[in-house]
Amino acid sequence: MHNTQRYFVGIGAQRAGTTWLARMFDRHPDIGMSPVKETHYWSSKYVDHQRNSVRGLQAMKIRMPQLLRHCRAHPGETLPWISAYLGMMAHRDASYRTFIERGRYGCPVAGEITPAYATLPKEAFAALDGCLAQPRYIFILRNPADRFISQIAHTADRDASVLRTPLSELLAQPYFAMRSSYEATYLTCRSVVDADRLHVLFYEDLFGPQTAQPAFDALCAFLGVPSMAVDIAEVVNARPRPEHGAAREEIVALLQNDYLFARDSFPDALPSSWISDLALMDGLPRDRAAAPGGQSC
Repeated sequence: MHNTQRYFVGIGAQRAGTTWLARMFDRHPDIGMSPVKETHYWSSKYVDHQRNSVRGLQAMKIRMPQLLRHCRAHPGETLPWISAYLGMMAHRDASYRTFIERGRYGCPVAGEITPAYATLPKEAFAALDGCLAQPRYIFILRNPADRFISQIAHTADRDASVLRTPLSELLAQPYFAMRSSYEATYLTCRSVVDADRLHVLFYEDLFGPQTAQPAFDALCAFLGVPSMAVDIAEVVNARPRPEHGAAREEIVALLQNDYLFARDSFPDALPSSWISDLALMDGLPRDRAAAPGGQSC
């Protein structure tokens, strides 16, 4: 008999394939996916620069159409869904749980993915963990330089000035800085969540021709559901790389702590592009020393 209280939360990283993963989960017969891919509930409640990510006008323009499309596909459910969402706008934790639970539709597992949760402080993870009765967490790591380049391109859609801003200045801004520290996200989450409830995987494995299916299989096993065939040819939210002008060595140097954290924590799982970028760091001043051993991804 299925436990009807099993939940999961995807916590990022931004520009690391979470939209594609949400689409795959939405098609999975045993996973009840939130009709709003990024609820931003906890980030809007606990992260200062994201306070309007649920209640702001722009947030409503993005998320309400997703919810209304879902309601049109499920006649008679509009009022309960809207009521739960309005409760989330008022920062009622019970409404968030109701929103996630309503998306279950008889599935053994229900959840959501919001990459901005990578920026949550410890107290937010504690509140989330209590609200969903100790859910499982998914954290995708993408090559730091590639992820940062993609984030710049994504941001340039609405603010082209980022293409002319020095990288060090971008990383001084909360929007970029807080989403560019895998170590901070991992350690903050682990300060609340046991290791067996946090699944860390690499973007490069999830989208590699030979590694995608095994990576998805492992993810489904982590959630306790059967796997299914996935199609990595279905690219979602692709962006051309912007002409920022920064050399890759400069980007790698600025993000070196992310590379070193992954190398120290998951030494046997690093994808080849990470290893290549680590080689670029030879001769650069290091902010940290290699830790002995590590843990598997």
